[in-house]
Formats: sequence, C-alpha cells, structure tokens
Amino acid sequence: MICKKCGQEIPAGAKFCTSCGEKIEETSEFKFCPKCGEECKKDAKFCTKCGASFDNNTSFDNIENKISAPANKPSNNKILQFVALGVAGLLLIFILFKLGSCIFGGGKFTESKAEDIVEEFVDAVFDLDFKKMAKYTVYDSESLEQILDKGDMREINALKNLKDNMGDLDYDIEIVPGTLQFSDDKKEAWADFEMKIKYKMMGEEYKNSDVSTIRFIKKNNKWLISLFENMF
Repeated sequence: MICKKCGQEIPAGAKFCTSCGEKIEETSEFKFCPKCGEECKKDAKFCTKCGASFDNNTSFDNIENKISAPANKPSNNKILQFVALGVAGLLLIFILFKLGSCIFGGGKFTESKAEDIVEEFVDAVFDLDFKKMAKYTVYDSESLEQILDKGDMREINALKNLKDNMGDLDYDIEIVPGTLQFSDDKKEAWADFEMKIKYKMMGEEYKNSDVSTIRFIKKNNKWLISLFENMF
C-alpha cells in the first residue's frame, strides 16, 4: 500500500504512514452487486454473477445502507385507527351483553334461580305477607288477597294455624328442572318446573312430599310465578 501524500510504501494494516504520519483511509477492494448482492472486484463494471451494470454511484456503503435501513414505522394516524377499532369492538361486545341481559333476563333460568324464587314466595305465604308475595308473582297484593278470599288457596290458613299451634313448621323445597320456552320475538318466556315440598313438624319429617307444577313467566325483565294455585 502506498501513502497518497508522500508516496512511501506503508506496511499492511498500518493506520498511519511511517514516513509522514498521514492517516491512512481504509478502502475496500470489493463492492457488492445492487441486484443480486454478489461480491465483486472494486473496479468491475459488471456483476460476475448476474451481469448487472455498476453505475458510478454504486458502492458498498450504499448497498449496506439499503439493507440495514429500518422498515417504515406506522404513522400516528394508523395507530389511532387501530386504537379506535379496538375501542369500537369492546363497545360492541358491551352493548350485545346488555341487550342479552334485557332479552333473557340476565342469563339462563336455572332450577337454582327458580328454587330461590319459590322459597321466598313460600316464606311470604306462611306469613300471609301479601306485599312480599306480590314481589315474586305476576299478581299485585290486592289480587292475591282476592284469590285467597275465594278459597283458591284455602289450605294456606290451615298451614298458618298449624304453625301457630304446633310450634315450628319447617319445609324443604326441591325444584326439578322443566321446560323453557321463548316467544318468536324473544321478548317473552315461560318455564314450567316441578316443585317437591316436604314439611317438618316438631322434629318429625314426613316421608311423603307434595309435588306441584309451577309456571314462571318473564315480566318486565324479571322471572315471576304465574301459576301457583296447586302449590299447597
């Protein structure tokens, strides 16, 4: 290698000229084809592999810059679009969930839910609490009183008197799953369940249990008892 400033020969790998001290700029003896990437001699005019022509602006640095250049980052507008789509998707899921709750009364009508309703209703029956009974039926409290006056549930008073005279009267309720039906527009629904009730009096349990069919109906987005004349 010859020093460009003083013309003296420089040992290979030297960074400065040993005669004049001039800094030696390293130059590559090869360049790369911009088309196929083949390594070629620096003074070659054509690629030895694909035959592509080297122009005056082609250099190893140019090729390296093209290879190492990072991909274009998404613009802020695209990022905002992705965020907006994600928020819209979550909002849609929320709306569908709320609509489903309104249509189906908060989910599947199970025997557990039916059992809770019946137990609350039976408690109110034994206490002859018409207002509480009305919370769990399609009837208002006045209608319930009229039904009792007609004797449609005449045994309720007998049970009430029995409870007063014989002490604690407990009962055990079991709900057997039944059918669930929806109207064509899905705005109304009916459910028929079987109820088995056992009475316990003075610590003694009756082996036989009364079995009745109870019909529930969804009214104002709430499941209520619609048929209970034969419950007792």
